[in-house]
Amino acid sequence: MRIDWFGPWTGAVLGFVIGLLAALLLRAMRRPVLAGIAAPLGLCAAWITTLGLVTASPRQLAERLPLLALGALLLGLPAAAARPVLLWPLVAIGAAGAGWWMGGAPLTAADLGRAALVIGVVAAGTVLAFLLMGEAWQALAGSLALAAAFAVAPLPGPQLALALGLAAAVAGAWIGGAASGAGLALPLAMALASLAALPPLARGATADWLVVAAPAAALLLGPLAARRMPPEAAHVLAALLAALPVVLAIAWLAGRLG
Repeated sequence: MRIDWFGPWTGAVLGFVIGLLAALLLRAMRRPVLAGIAAPLGLCAAWITTLGLVTASPRQLAERLPLLALGALLLGLPAAAARPVLLWPLVAIGAAGAGWWMGGAPLTAADLGRAALVIGVVAAGTVLAFLLMGEAWQALAGSLALAAAFAVAPLPGPQLALALGLAAAVAGAWIGGAASGAGLALPLAMALASLAALPPLARGATADWLVVAAPAAALLLGPLAARRMPPEAAHVLAALLAALPVVLAIAWLAGRLG
């Protein structure tokens, strides 16, 4: 039986609660390094609540995301405590794995060739997001920017609910004091890159490609915009303001194409 207390936003609410409680619990247990996995844990709860867990071959792209979130969480556990010499192989595995899974999990050389573009885009997006998620507030800003982009360029499907679930899980862990680090950044980078890739893969309109640019703008320009705004909460706002032109461009294009 699926939980549906808050309609399509149940996953986001549950993701926030799980992320917050996990961060508080791990901090109370004096495991600050592992506290970074609170957000990926909340994300798994949010996405599985929203879509269920499809273990057979998913028929839709979005149905691939809950299992991807679980895999990202498992990869985040060793990444949280890994030294730099071991971290980058884990990042490579995560990026390639996310691209391969979102590309349809091809097993033959011919299928790999057909899925090469998808694999490359998602893998590159994962690495870029990982490099730019130095702090938890950056992950929150990127996920909120993606949710805003989905809100103004609606597609059929649960993309907005999934983006809000991602943002809520990060917000809960951030409020709970989850430590920044690879245990947080790698799973969230895999999730953000895979979720952002849904519109270009599903429809491919200009507005859909701009959806990818919204979290990228928040991650790239957010730290520059945040230099004059010291509190972390203001950093999130500054990053969202940096992404605002992209969101407005998406809204304009969606209105013209709609």
